[in-house]
Amino acid sequence: MAQSRSIMKLELNHTRFAEDVIDHDRIVTGAINWDDLSHVSHLFYESYHNTVDDEGETPAEWEQELQQVKDGKYGPVLYDLSFNLYAAEQLIGSIVCSKFKGIHLILYIIISPVYRGRRLSKVLLRETIRSARQSQLDSLYLVVTDSNVAATRTYDAIGFEKVGTDWGEVFKESVE
Repeated sequence: MAQSRSIMKLELNHTRFAEDVIDHDRIVTGAINWDDLSHVSHLFYESYHNTVDDEGETPAEWEQELQQVKDGKYGPVLYDLSFNLYAAEQLIGSIVCSKFKGIHLILYIIISPVYRGRRLSKVLLRETIRSARQSQLDSLYLVVTDSNVAATRTYDAIGFEKVGTDWGEVFKESVE
């Protein structure tokens, strides 16, 4: 059964991002690095497996998906807006953004299941938002599965607003 999903938009010039208290001595962000795509694809698999967003992908299918993303499946990857998250030099999360049909789209935000519940997705979002502002972008978009309550709450708290469920309508409104 297909999950219902909503498209959300963040107006960057109106966003205030509160700093969360996180032990930054142990958690650091870095530029996205897919040199070991097999390792990264296993993190994506583990992050999605048995969640509302799990569509039954295998690690091999995630590796293929990530290669296609790198190759431009959803438009060019925006490396200045995409980051990895590390704890004790171990990759524990990623945020991947692209320029999809003229908009700046957050494709994936993942956190290792071991590190969930620590507001670490906000660390990745904060880095992306800062970088987007430095690049003088006006907005960011993402798609959320409606039954993913935790993700929806996080995005709402940051200032994302639901703008629809149909890309055709969203693109029509973004041009007007």
